[in-house]
Amino acid sequence: MMLYSVIIRGGKVFDGAGNPWRLADIGLQGDTIAYIGDLSNARAEQVIDASGLAVAPGFIDIHSHADIPLMIDGGGQSHIQQGVTTNVIGNCGGSAAPVSDAMTKGDRSRLLAQVGVDWRTMREYLALLEQRGLSINVAALVGQGTVREVVMGYAEGQADAKQLEAMRALVREAMEAGCFGVSTGLIYA
Repeated sequence: MMLYSVIIRGGKVFDGAGNPWRLADIGLQGDTIAYIGDLSNARAEQVIDASGLAVAPGFIDIHSHADIPLMIDGGGQSHIQQGVTTNVIGNCGGSAAPVSDAMTKGDRSRLLAQVGVDWRTMREYLALLEQRGLSINVAALVGQGTVREVVMGYAEGQADAKQLEAMRALVREAMEAGCFGVSTGLIYA
């Protein structure tokens, strides 16, 4: 008989694939789901009684603005308590990086001061986020508006060739640092 690390017993299991829920036990080995089904005769180091409760995979919040809040509280309790295990950050054309010196003195300065901004690049931001410890997964986007602000400030008009190349370099750097894509907030233009 297999000994599991954890058995979640008797919950209404929603598999995340659109199937109807079913009553089942879930056996975990470490952080891996090893079995879903009837484990009434199995043993575990820890047993969680999920009778009458829903058990589901973690939710992905695809529209989060938690870039700075996660820097303040990497525990992300407001997310975890709702079942959110992954946040997509950097939405609506705004991301926590890159950051220019001017940005630390402008409109965002109060918000950025809350976390003691000591990063300039996306690589530095993501490294600090990981260093502070996260209880959730993060998929970062680099914000087009943030990139434009780093290069042009709040100047109106089209970017010239030199500015466009500087923006491309910042996006390339962010993608190489681990960003999944670029977000825009064209409604805010």
